[in-house]
Amino acid sequence: MNIYEQVSSVCAEQGITYSSMPEPQLIDKLYEICLELGYDRKSVKWWFNYDHDFIPDLLYYVPK
Repeated sequence: MNIYEQVSSVCAEQGITYSSMPEPQLIDKLYEICLELGYDRKSVKWWFNYDHDFIPDLLYYVPK
C-alpha cells in the first residue's frame, strides 16, 4: 500500500473527509497522519513543502 492509500485508510477510519474541515486544517491533519504512520519528520516536511505534486495527490485520495 502506498502512502496515499495509507493516509486515505486512516482518514476513512477516523471519519475525515475532504469536506469535514477547511482545507488548511485538513492539510495539517494529513501531515500529522503521515507522522503517525511512522514516516520520519524530515521526509514528511520535504513532501509537504517542496514536492509540488504531493499535497494535490494526497488530497485526491482523501474520502469525499
